[in-house]
Amino acid sequence: MLTNLDTIVVLALGVLVMGLPGFAQTRDAAEGNGAAETAARQALETFITQWNTADDANLRRAMHFPFATVPGGGALIVDARLEDFSAGFDEMRAREGWSRSSFDFDSFAVVRASTDKVHASIGFSRHGADGTAYRTSRVFYIVTRQDDRWAIQLRTPAAEPEDLGNPPFLGGKLLITHLDEDYVSQMFKTYAGHAHDG
Repeated sequence: MLTNLDTIVVLALGVLVMGLPGFAQTRDAAEGNGAAETAARQALETFITQWNTADDANLRRAMHFPFATVPGGGALIVDARLEDFSAGFDEMRAREGWSRSSFDFDSFAVVRASTDKVHASIGFSRHGADGTAYRTSRVFYIVTRQDDRWAIQLRTPAAEPEDLGNPPFLGGKLLITHLDEDYVSQMFKTYAGHAHDG
């Protein structure tokens, strides 16, 4: 039986192996998922508000754990517990001159939706102290409902499936530590034809 960590790792593997759902597939959100889409949008609003406090403790309240980040290049980061996650705000300030971030909610697009999970993409920008956006891209999130609370469970800054790199070498190694090796091998065989070249 899969644990929450296993489920997140499998979701992340799906992003690594098959690309971002919706960039390669059509939206399959059926009628009746409007409430879930609204809740996901609100969860993203909460996430960006907490992100801009530059306080990990605040941000963690807008997330579900285990939490997965797919930064690209075949990497997969899974923070199993709340206390494992750190956004690295001090490093962003020092390295980039980061002051705040923003979502372009006019660009919010639901890729897939069910009553407990929404896959969505949205425009994202990082701003310096003078308010100028120095980095802008589309990002992809998986927002889930657990214990009747909607929050972010997976994020990837990749704008296109190709931006994820040549999947999923590191991801596969991490998967094997959380799942049975035969199971992971079978998943790679099943989805081998869907992998994107880096």
